[in-house]
Amino acid sequence: GEGAGTEVIKVDSGGFVPSLSALCLECFYGGVGVMDMFNPVGGVQRFLLQQQVEKDLASRIQMYQKRDSDGVPSGVCLAAIDSQSQELQGFVDVSLTLYCENTNRFDVGRGPGTKAFEEGTL
Repeated sequence: GEGAGTEVIKVDSGGFVPSLSALCLECFYGGVGVMDMFNPVGGVQRFLLQQQVEKDLASRIQMYQKRDSDGVPSGVCLAAIDSQSQELQGFVDVSLTLYCENTNRFDVGRGPGTKAFEEGTL
């Protein structure tokens, strides 16, 4: 429609967490269909996955509120919202991470803005 568009907002509270987690699940595992009601085990698995994704997103958003000694946040979560309907269209989670040689992986929980980083215990 006329004047329709998408706006990008910084997600700085948990209000979008249920919508963001639902979008993640739909993208990775597909949508829920009519035939899914015949698979109660799948429904329970999806529910448990959504709870874990919600917990992870909420902790990331909270962590992104912290800043390192230079005032740099450890990341940001941005959401694309339809200007008219205010429906979630997509999102991006950008995080500063540290590479941990001991575990041979990147670890968002050990980067700037975290207690271990700020206390120098890395």
